[in-house]
Order: sequence, then C-alpha cells, then structure tokens
Amino acid sequence: MKRVLFCASALVAIAACAGTSLPVSGTPVAMIQSRAVDSGQTIGGSTTLIRTFAADAAGDVVEVSGVTCRLRSDQFTAQVITPQFVTYPNFLQASRFANRGRPDPLVVTCRNGDKAGTQVVTAVTQGGPGSRTTNSTSTSGTTTVSTAFVPLTGNIASSYPWTFPAEVRVTVE
Repeated sequence: MKRVLFCASALVAIAACAGTSLPVSGTPVAMIQSRAVDSGQTIGGSTTLIRTFAADAAGDVVEVSGVTCRLRSDQFTAQVITPQFVTYPNFLQASRFANRGRPDPLVVTCRNGDKAGTQVVTAVTQGGPGSRTTNSTSTSGTTTVSTAFVPLTGNIASSYPWTFPAEVRVTVE
C-alpha cells in the first residue's frame, strides 16, 4: 500500500512540473455563425481553448504563442492568435434535426511562417461521456483526420447538446 501511495505521489509531482501552459490573455473570440444555422437549434454556449505547439531546437515539443489559426466548418468561422479561447453556441441534439443536430467537424488550421498544422475536431455531447476532452490529432502537410465517436443510447443521447472539446492542441511543423 505504501508503495502505491509513493508512486501516486511521484506521478502527481511529475505532472505538476509538466504543466507549462502559456497564459491566455484577452477576451474570448466569438465564432461567426453561418446564416444557414437554424436559431431554434442552438442553445447556450461553450468555450474552447486553442493552443499551438512546435518542436524546439532540442526536438522537444513546446507550446508557442502568437500563431494565427483559422477555424472553419459549415456552421462557424473564426480566426485567433494562440493561445486563445473561442466561444460558440451549443447545438441541440434531437431526431428532428439532420444527423441528430450534430454540427460538422471543425477544421483548425494554424500557420506560423512556413510551418503549418491542421486538426479536425468533432463535436461531442456536453456533459456526456467523452465530453470536454480533445479527441483529434494534429497534422501538417497532408491532412490526417482522426475522429472519435461517443457511444450513447436513446434517452441519454437526446438529453445533451453538442459542443466541441474544452481544448484543441495543434502542432505546427
């Protein structure tokens, strides 16, 4: 038991040292919503933090600031300078909407000089399993799409609105 407690304490200490996130300044950027979105389908709002990373001279991946990122989908557009929060409305989940109301994936493309990275982020259910976590991969050059599906059933699925993960990390290479 003491060994488990010691190992757990060591892991917490290591994790605390690894928390080198850059501070976020400024007010959140509001995503511009497409006119095609039915206002009866949106409810409340959420925020997502956009962060960018790059390899340093030693080859370690570190967070970088001041990178311009464009966020696009059929429902939203925005441009941010990282690290930055974006705000957007949540989408109601119901059978009366196409695809149960799930918004299209959000494509986040970041450019820093001649380096670029793209990440495709799928909507998750707010408050449900898998919500508010990053569930996509960063890429550069050719785009690789990584999606995650949240297994929900009937009544549970229809009770949570769609939102995007709390944080999106894009690596520019």
